[in-house]
Amino acid sequence: MKPSNVEVLDPRERRQDERRQDERRQVPLLQRVPAPAGTTWHRAWPGGRPGEQDRPLVLEGRDADGHVVAATARPHLRSGVLTGAHVQVLREDHRLPALGTARAEGAVLVGHRAGKRAVLRSGAAGAPQSFLKVARPAATRTALARLHAVDAALGGHPGRPALVEVTGAAEGLLRLRPAMGCDLSALLAAGEDPAALARCHAAGRATAVAGGALAAVTASPAAAGLPVHDAGAEAAVLRRWAGDARDFGVLASAQAARLNALVTAVGDALLALPPVPPVLSHRDLHEAQVLVRFPQPGCSDGVGALADPGAAVVTFLDVDTAARADPCLDAANLLAHLDLALVRGAAPAAVAAVRAGLREGWAACGHPLLDSGPQRLALWRTAARLRLVAVHAFRGSVSDLAHWIGCHALR
Repeated sequence: MKPSNVEVLDPRERRQDERRQDERRQVPLLQRVPAPAGTTWHRAWPGGRPGEQDRPLVLEGRDADGHVVAATARPHLRSGVLTGAHVQVLREDHRLPALGTARAEGAVLVGHRAGKRAVLRSGAAGAPQSFLKVARPAATRTALARLHAVDAALGGHPGRPALVEVTGAAEGLLRLRPAMGCDLSALLAAGEDPAALARCHAAGRATAVAGGALAAVTASPAAAGLPVHDAGAEAAVLRRWAGDARDFGVLASAQAARLNALVTAVGDALLALPPVPPVLSHRDLHEAQVLVRFPQPGCSDGVGALADPGAAVVTFLDVDTAARADPCLDAANLLAHLDLALVRGAAPAAVAAVRAGLREGWAACGHPLLDSGPQRLALWRTAARLRLVAVHAFRGSVSDLAHWIGCHALR
């Protein structure tokens, strides 16, 4: 006899139950998580560690007044599908003790990933402003050390990117001077008229040259202590994100199966690549990490009109992820994010202009990725796309991710 506490479904009932679970998965994750009245969730991350029981979701959103809301949630899973959650809005973040200090001086929260980091804007309207970056004390020390290492390695190298200036540091807190310019995502949204496309092309070229400057100073003693991020490390990151997407039930079963099969194949292919000398890399380079301005007389921010493309000033944000990595890593990650921007509605001509500028810039500076061959870059780009599928399954709509998992997007 079968135990009485085991539910037995006949094959037809089982298929119907599977269809119902997949229908729930088609609803974007952030719409499956309850929110306080007037609050809308915008981003989510998997909390805890792979293999742990009752892993939480980490949530960020905004309330009806536009204030940032941070929360954690205990997911309700049924047959591996997230169907709801118990949400706890955080009034304090005990893992970020410096956050209370920053708030006490009147700084305004602009982003908060609970337990990990927060960004605040300080300064009254019309007065000089600064940004406060709060993290765990050990992470702040690491970020500051890597910023100093990258800056020292770059020195006065031609075409080097500017870096965000740290004006003050305390335990768990960095005070940053605002950087001038607009990010690549803003340029992609600026239209498709000839002037806008020229700015996109020039921005892509300057970004590639800045990346080439990083690679060119790899032999600097200042870069020697930075960690190595090789193909094995990238395969591990990819598999961890795919496992998180599976554990939290954020993709339909067919999509999850397709993603896991691709992750296995691409991860194995990364591990089979012949080793190449690593180069100094940003390691999280995407369109929101790159600020571009075109200095010229009469333009306060250098963004409004196109000056000499050779005069474009590029700033790289968040170099606390810097590492010595495969020459294809940064290029592949940036290209994959541009691919996602195209899927999400960016103007095709603008994306094409940035891509063309990148290719021109890499050739102009002799970036080491050109020695790797197109197949190696294509593999790293596919790995980055797959990682983005898993990352954005926690945030965005499922429909455009399904489009990405389609064969044409991941060939």
